[in-house]
Order: sequence, then structure tokens, then C-alpha cells
Amino acid sequence: MLNGVTIPAGQTGLEDIEDAIENLFLHENLGPFISLRLIQRLVKSNPSPAYISRISAVFSDNGEGVRGDMAAVVKAILLDEEARECSYQLDWQNSKLKEPLLRYTQVARLLDKEHPSDFYWNQSDDFLDKAGQDILAAPSVFNFFQFNQSPQGAIRNSGLVAPEFTLHDARTALGYVNAANEWTRRPGRILEIADRVLEQDDILWDQSELDALYEDGESFLNWMDLYLTAGRMSESTRAAIRYVIGEVGIEDNYYFQDRLWHGMYLALISAEYNVIR
Repeated sequence: MLNGVTIPAGQTGLEDIEDAIENLFLHENLGPFISLRLIQRLVKSNPSPAYISRISAVFSDNGEGVRGDMAAVVKAILLDEEARECSYQLDWQNSKLKEPLLRYTQVARLLDKEHPSDFYWNQSDDFLDKAGQDILAAPSVFNFFQFNQSPQGAIRNSGLVAPEFTLHDARTALGYVNAANEWTRRPGRILEIADRVLEQDDILWDQSELDALYEDGESFLNWMDLYLTAGRMSESTRAAIRYVIGEVGIEDNYYFQDRLWHGMYLALISAEYNVIR
């Protein structure tokens, strides 16, 4: 085995497996290997070597002599200076493209929903086709993308990686936009249940809690900035959404509530929502 370890002869198959796993668990490269991948999934695509080293140290010893304490590792990742300090947040390299499924689950959990039978689940027949990702639908045991994948262009030319861009192409980019339109248009189809399960298969966006906001464009913009873009909505994005919702409902109050639809739709397809920084 690695590092010259020899598994004793005459053991059971399960004992051999346990010894092999222990050999891998104790290998000095395991900490950096796991730390890089966890940081990429939770914080940023291109962590510095120092960031990886700090997390690897916690993996090796949680402060109490325990190796592989994953709770301590995740806590260290999320509380590290590269994940928290403003100087890093201002750097465009301190970011990652949000996976399509995470874009969806964030808004699905955020918005109030209604169904006549209080039955909430999502069969999600078409999200894989539209956005390139769905639960338990990875094309192989290596999941949807590899940690070192980089799209051609500015990112690769800068020596950086962006694994999630494996799922982001001309087809899926438009597919996600179309999906976001379905979630937010009146009345908004948030979850999907097959007709064969229930007679009523639409789980709709309940907009009633936001009724007080759609008449005041700035309050609605501030709400979306807080809950969708983590306070990072740029002035250019705000201006674009402000202009669109300002044009809705002027002539007929019946359509005034469509400000919610248009505003939410534009926020969900904005760069600030789709990129974690």
C-alpha cells in the first residue's frame, strides 16, 4: 500500500478493506486533496495555497488531536479570511459559478408556495434538459465536473479553473433563463408533480407576502438584494430592474403585481445571483 504499508496476510476481506481505507486516511496528501475540493464547492473555485494549507492543518488536527473531523474542517472553511474578509470579496477571482441546482433550490426554498393538497415535492422532469443538472443524474461516478476544469477564454488564460462552467454552455444558459421565467411568471410554477400523482400538478408561487413591496420599487429591489444577491446587486443591475418594473402597471393596476414577476425574473438571471462571491 501507500508509504510502504503492508496489509497482513490471512485477514478477512472486510479487514483488508478497512486497512486499505485507513492507509488512505492517514496519507499526508489526503488533507490537501479534500480541502481543495470542499473549498471549491463551498466558497471559491481558486483558493490560494495558503487557504488550502490552513484547512489541511485542521483536517490533520482539529485542535484536540483528532484527524478528519469534518465539522471542524467545514467550519474552518467558512470562517477563513478568504471566505469572510471584504478585501477578498472585491476580487473577481474570489468567486465561483453557482451550480444550476443550487440556483433553483435557493429560490424554491425562499419563495412561499401554495398547493391545494399541501403536497410539496418536485419531480423535475425537465430541469436536467434545461439546465444540465438534476439530483442523482450525474453522468458518471465522477459527478458533473472535475475540480480542475477550466473554460476556454479569459479564465483559462489567467491560469484559473471554473469547474461549474462544464454545465454552462449556449444551450443550458438559455435553458436556465427559460426555467427562471417559469418559476416567476404569474402565477409562477415553482415545483412540478406528474399528473398521474395528483389531479392538480402545479405548485405555485404565493406572492401574497410580497404584495406590500411591489408598489414600492426600491423596497422590492432592496428585498431581492438581501435575499437573492447577498447585498451585492450592482447599480447597473438595479438600474435595469428599476427601469423594467417602473414600466409595469402604469396604465392598469391589474397588471401592477407583474412587477414581482419581472423583477424576480431579472434578479434570478443576473450575474450577482448566479455567481457566488
